[in-house]
Amino acid sequence: MAILIVDDSPDQHLLLRNILTKAGHTDLLTADSAETAFSALHVGASGASTSVDLILMDVLMPGLDGVAACKRIKQEEHLRDIPVIM
Repeated sequence: MAILIVDDSPDQHLLLRNILTKAGHTDLLTADSAETAFSALHVGASGASTSVDLILMDVLMPGLDGVAACKRIKQEEHLRDIPVIM
């Protein structure tokens, strides 16, 4: 199960990585902004697919916030069914 952590705080990345690793999750991806997450998820690419099964996203981020990023992700057919926890 691949988990994408989207947060602008390096401390939160480290904390979530430690918690998830101790819980047995090994396939962890990180993004420091919504734009970086879009790239990792292939947002806007026609016929794209992704191996991400869960997205953990910060609500308050510089630039595009988590709510707007979630709305954009859910517009993509290949990402629509991926759970997003904020």
